[in-house]
Amino acid sequence: MQGVAESAVSGASTLADMQALADELGRTLVEGQLSFAGWAPAGPADRALAAGAAVAAEIRLAVKRELGYECSAGIAHSKLLAKIGSARNKPMKQTVITGQAAGPLLASMKLHKVPSLGGKMGNKLTMLFAAISKGNPAALQSDGSEATVPADAHCAESLDAAAGEEIAAAAAADEARGRVAVADANVTVGDALTLSVAQLAAVFGHETAVWLHGYLRGIDERSVKPKGPPKSIMEAKSMTQPLRTEQDRLTWLNNLAQGMAKRVLGDHERHRRWPRTLTLICRTRSTAGHGGSQVCPGVVWAAPSAAATSPPVTDSGSTKQQDRLVTEIVRCTRGVLPLLSKGRPISHLALTVQFPSGAPAPRDGQAVLESFFRPKAVPMPDSSRATAAPVAQQRITQREH
Repeated sequence: MQGVAESAVSGASTLADMQALADELGRTLVEGQLSFAGWAPAGPADRALAAGAAVAAEIRLAVKRELGYECSAGIAHSKLLAKIGSARNKPMKQTVITGQAAGPLLASMKLHKVPSLGGKMGNKLTMLFAAISKGNPAALQSDGSEATVPADAHCAESLDAAAGEEIAAAAAADEARGRVAVADANVTVGDALTLSVAQLAAVFGHETAVWLHGYLRGIDERSVKPKGPPKSIMEAKSMTQPLRTEQDRLTWLNNLAQGMAKRVLGDHERHRRWPRTLTLICRTRSTAGHGGSQVCPGVVWAAPSAAATSPPVTDSGSTKQQDRLVTEIVRCTRGVLPLLSKGRPISHLALTVQFPSGAPAPRDGQAVLESFFRPKAVPMPDSSRATAAPVAQQRITQREH
């Protein structure tokens, strides 16, 4: 362990870097151990975790230096355990979870605190545990009431299909009523470990049951994949004082449009694409919960003279393009807002854009697929082009022959 840490620190370029990295490693905790420095890795798996801790410390140090943010990290042999570790010792620390420590740690956790088990799946799992462990035909629903299941549900090693369907139906009824919280917040992972694959399969099906049986034991074979470009962008504001006047509403609509325009242009520079839709979301301060959302049609994201695949704008043209886009967003949303608010004071206002799925916009040397198969279109008049919304198209790389 000490050799791995010393190797990581010795790789730093300056004495200050060495000290900073040593400090970050000093904030590393090993689950079930007193400290990172006093931990003795038991074998190759533990040594890999120690090396991962050094890498994580370097990343956290770089984030703090370059962006000014402090963050935590988790180091483990699975995505599930690493995620749990990242939240284990906040703030500004990182946690190593070894294979030996994984079992006791998971067993002690509340079921609804485990990633992916805090909602509908956790609700069904808790109801199943209640039906089997209580020795009676009643399982608690998420609101504390009882849902009847067959009397023999608790006595068979493999819960019969009827009981499984009953529990699934009860959970679905909870969901339909907007109740998806876990039925009993005191149920732990250790409690759920008593459920067999056959019992889980009666509610979740065999494939999900096998996965869940391993997941409760820390087995998570999902790989950590880099995220692609965002599918949507949102700008939102919840008001401490509701917006009552037309001027206040227009002011905040303009503020949200400013932020949205800046982010859309930044996304275009990075990914060469424009949004597909713009949606306005409005909530009013009313016991009846008035408000709603509506897609705002006719948004012209790119200027008429600029193609949707134009290169990134220069700094000198960025402000001008952003101002034009702000005006366009306000123009398209201003008329929709009264239809949603119906004159009531507004407590929440948001703008969201959705990007088209599929291939990104073509770069230099690429062409639109349809251009190979259809005749060249007649150029549109300037007046028509200015009002035409951009259309998302599938694209491929143009090959040189």
